Amino acid sequence: MIKCMGCMKDYPKQRQVCPYCGYPQNTDGVHTAFQRPRTILSDRYVIGKAFHRDSIGISYIGWDNLIEKKVVIKEYFPEHIAFRIDGQEIVSEPKWEKLYETGKREFLKEIENWSYLGKNSRVAKVYDQTEQYGTAYYIREYVKGQTLRQVLEQENPILFGQARHWMRQLIQILRELWQYGFVHGNLSIDSIVVSEDEMKLINFGIHSVESKAKGSVLDRNPYIPPELYEENDRFWQKADIYASAAVFYRMVTGEPVCFADRK
Repeated sequence: MIKCMGCMKDYPKQRQVCPYCGYPQNTDGVHTAFQRPRTILSDRYVIGKAFHRDSIGISYIGWDNLIEKKVVIKEYFPEHIAFRIDGQEIVSEPKWEKLYETGKREFLKEIENWSYLGKNSRVAKVYDQTEQYGTAYYIREYVKGQTLRQVLEQENPILFGQARHWMRQLIQILRELWQYGFVHGNLSIDSIVVSEDEMKLINFGIHSVESKAKGSVLDRNPYIPPELYEENDRFWQKADIYASAAVFYRMVTGEPVCFADRK
């Protein structure tokens, strides 16, 4: 038997394509920026297929060999200031090295913060973190369901009653975060997962790196107004408020609000 790097299910080795998800067995990664499938972290975690990329890094389907469970692995890999050599190791150009290292420290700091939210069932649990291959990784729970983007690809716009129901859930989750001194900072239709009519948040933001880069290096979240990137760390609750309103607008109108394009 062989484990599929696309869905982490086992199937007969003689088959060249996974019968469950169609992922080819011998895929080594067609995108040079992505980590090679079957790369091992901490002698425990297996990196599989990359399924999402944002300005901070790359998310992969993963497998925890210790507890034999599917997970998600997020790799710190900021666009435009990092590149991969020999298919695994990550380095940065000398002129961006300081920003890269600052971002990596912030990435690890945010992971530590998220781990305190483990009791909040509406936020994806962070299990572990590690530094390897010149960068940092965190391992979080695999959340079954669809991102809001995937939902909108099937139903656009969403019926107002349903959108209002989800918006109330989102506001409640954010209130709970703020109550304990946390913010999301990267809210969008890609960081909200819907499972059995319940919302769950993933892909928190890394604040100071985006602020310092001021959008010249790292792509901004289009659901956050550009002027907020010029403020200090206290702005992030405002960013959550703006972004949640933009998400609601996207659900009920079917059209995006691109704050980043506003003059």
